[in-house]
Amino acid sequence: MGGAWHAPSGDSLPGVRYLSPEWLDAAGAALAADDALAAALAGVTLTVEQAVDGTPDGTVRWHVAIEDGKVALTPGPAARPDVRFTTTYPVAAAVARGDASAQRRSSRAGCASAATCRY
Repeated sequence: MGGAWHAPSGDSLPGVRYLSPEWLDAAGAALAADDALAAALAGVTLTVEQAVDGTPDGTVRWHVAIEDGKVALTPGPAARPDVRFTTTYPVAAAVARGDASAQRRSSRAGCASAATCRY
C-alpha cells in the first residue's frame, strides 16, 4: 500500500458494537495488518492508553503500542504509557463517528502538553 495512512470515517467495523471485546479484537487486527500504517509509523515508539467511561460495559480501557511501525492494540491498561486519554462514552462515540475531533476536544481541555488528558 502506498501513500499516507488515514483513519476511515464513519463505522469502520460494521456489525461490531463499538468498544466491545469483539471491537477491540477487530480494531487490533486491522491496525496490525495495515501496511500503510506500519510504513507511516516506521521509527516511532509510543504507547497511548485510552479509557472510556460510561460504556455499556462500564469503563473500557485499552492501549496501543507502536514500536518502529509495529502496532498492537491490547485491552487493559499499559504498564507505562507515554500518554493517557480519558473521556466519556458519548464523546468517544462522536469522535469514532467523525462527528467530533479528539484533537480539538483535548486542546480545549488543556491537554496540549499534558501526559494525562481528560476530555
